[in-house]
Amino acid sequence: MIIKLVIKPYNMQPIKNEKLIKDLTYKADCWLRMSNRYAAIHWSVGCLGILSSALAASTIFHPTVTTVFSIISTICIGIIGFVNAQQKGDHFLRGFRILEPAVKKYEFSDMTEAQLLDINEKLEGSLNEATFDSPRTTSPKPSTAP
Repeated sequence: MIIKLVIKPYNMQPIKNEKLIKDLTYKADCWLRMSNRYAAIHWSVGCLGILSSALAASTIFHPTVTTVFSIISTICIGIIGFVNAQQKGDHFLRGFRILEPAVKKYEFSDMTEAQLLDINEKLEGSLNEATFDSPRTTSPKPSTAP
């Protein structure tokens, strides 16, 4: 007869909210996918615009064909300028870079659920407003000293 002795440590971690971990990990992964999609849009449209601009400037095609290439190039430049896919993708990537480590810290460390939910709420607000504090958007205040 074999007797198994199971010893449980007395200082076990508190039970974490597994559904919250799963949901926020999924959200962070979605943000990373959105960032990748916006980057793909930005680079694809940019490359198409450069290619069509070069083909529009060439003399090997009929003038009506070069006109089509110039229209395509104009549309691509407009999309890059007005859709601003790179900036939108950066916002999602920043959100991912903040949320993913916070979820891991909550899961494996002493971060509380309230702290994690607070981080999530702030990120949601930032993504909805599409504003993050970055050195590119802030400028030094002018000095009033004589």
